[in-house]
Parts: sequence; C-alpha cells; structure tokens
Amino acid sequence: MQSLNEDDAMGILINPYCAVVVSDYIFKSPGTPPLAKEDWVLANSKLIGDIGASKWLEELLSILTKKPTDKSHAYINPGEAVVLSERLRGKHEPLVDTDVWIAGNIKVMDKLGIGEWLWQLLDVLETGGPEPA
Repeated sequence: MQSLNEDDAMGILINPYCAVVVSDYIFKSPGTPPLAKEDWVLANSKLIGDIGASKWLEELLSILTKKPTDKSHAYINPGEAVVLSERLRGKHEPLVDTDVWIAGNIKVMDKLGIGEWLWQLLDVLETGGPEPA
C-alpha cells in the first residue's frame, strides 16, 4: 500500500468527491469561468464568516450534487471560478458520510485558515486532486 504525504492526505480530505457524487450539470465546456479565482475566494471567505463553515459546506455539497434553484448563494458554486476536472465526474460510492466530510473540513479550515482552504479546494476541483488510497 502506498503511503500518503500530508499534502496528498489533505487534498483527499478536502475533495468533495469523497463524500458526494458530483452532478453532471457542473461540468461546463472548457473555457474561462466568469469569476476570477481571487474574487470567488474573497466572496466565499466573507460568506463563510457570515453563515458559518458548516452551513457553507452543506450548501457547497448541495450545489455540487444538484443544480440550485435558489440564487441566494449561487456564487458558492466553484464552477463559477474553475473548470472542474473530469476525474470528478461519474457515479461512485462515496468514501465518507457527508457529516464526517463536513466535520473534517471544518478542522482543516481551522488549521489552514478559510482563505487557504478555499484556494486548496479550487485546486483539488480543478485538478481532480490526489488519488484516494
């Protein structure tokens, strides 16, 4: 069995693919997303401060799994800032329960800081992240 370095382990934990099946709607054709990554990170850092990390993470998972009908927090959608990796597409059995994923990522946010966590989330979503062990 391959051992993981800390960065790979963090990337796997941050990857929502481990907790949910990402909906096909979020995979846009390649092109330039409408928001700059910096703007997305700033807006979502503020929103996490306003509504709390747990609520924000719940909404993120909801947006990733079904097309939102409510536009109130539509800019949570990371597809507005990056083109999601095709590695995240397709049906699979999630590795962890969503509550476990949320709790783990709140701890990672506390460790890294919200802004750095958001940057890493975008990187994982754009690259597909490290392969789960």
